[in-house]
Amino acid sequence: MKQTLLHLRGFLERYRVLPSYGEDTVFLLAVAVLVVLFLNADARAFAEQVRAQSSKIALIMLLGVGFAIYTAFFSYFKNEIQKFYMFWFAVLVNFLSAFATITLLNDSGASPLYYIAPAINVVAFVLMVAFWHADVLDTSAIPHKSSSFSNVLYGTIVVAVLTLVAEYAWNTPWPAVFSFVIGYATVFNRTFTSYLPKIFGKRDQKIEALDVAVNDVVDYMIKNVGINNPYAVCIAAAGTKNLQVSSEYRGDVDAFLADEIRKLNRTTPAIATGSVGTYTFKRYWFSPTRQESAIIIDAYPNDGSTGYQFCQMVRYDTESILQRYKGLIYLNKTTNVYVKV
Repeated sequence: MKQTLLHLRGFLERYRVLPSYGEDTVFLLAVAVLVVLFLNADARAFAEQVRAQSSKIALIMLLGVGFAIYTAFFSYFKNEIQKFYMFWFAVLVNFLSAFATITLLNDSGASPLYYIAPAINVVAFVLMVAFWHADVLDTSAIPHKSSSFSNVLYGTIVVAVLTLVAEYAWNTPWPAVFSFVIGYATVFNRTFTSYLPKIFGKRDQKIEALDVAVNDVVDYMIKNVGINNPYAVCIAAAGTKNLQVSSEYRGDVDAFLADEIRKLNRTTPAIATGSVGTYTFKRYWFSPTRQESAIIIDAYPNDGSTGYQFCQMVRYDTESILQRYKGLIYLNKTTNVYVKV
């Protein structure tokens, strides 16, 4: 079954019809939910029916909206819990919009052709659930980086204006309005905003610098260091190099890294260090604990007191070549001990 789903996912990706949720998509879905609920009493009544039928769905929707807003404005990166709820929020939004649209069409006796779009959303919902439970898809479907401020702000304006015009100028039924703005958020926003001037670019540049340094470390360790030597470390600054922790530092790798960083010409906006480790996790709260070999990365901006820790699980493929396993995982914030080094 899993192999069949893997082939199906590959087919959908090849023809670019696999549902995806970019850095700004989930945030704009949250905006669409809030705007439609604020403007339309029927939408609020539908939401109340959903809440009465399933408190779990209501909780996922609430957490999805909350995490989408928080990570867009107050965080550089998304952790696995945030990505989990944001993923299922996005999937449920597509399903509920299709369900509401089908209900409206049934009541109005509309042409069967109008059922095509919501039917596609329902099929996408079923596929995403199947992919998830077969471990064909996971939280890496949600990018670990937070949204660009430009995409967020421009997209919010467009979603709000489209909803207002459709609601009050065209008198469009709310499920159709909802489906329309969801389609814009999912497909068109990134293309549209790419033609507009970037705003609040400093934050985006800092996130990108950290992300580049982290991926430089991961790529270098996979290609040149491996995971068999627990005392092999890597530093990415102006260039990327691997080092061997000397014997006097074997009890304190962090001290070794700090001394090495002091020797660097800190001209890049961010620095990252990598070391060999493991990552322990559960797919579900009731699942057995799993442990994978991993590269642990700490990234620090040259200014600011906050650092960021990541993990990249790795595995050897059938040809004994070390490869990334799943996506990059953001773990937590750390103290930037190198800020004044």
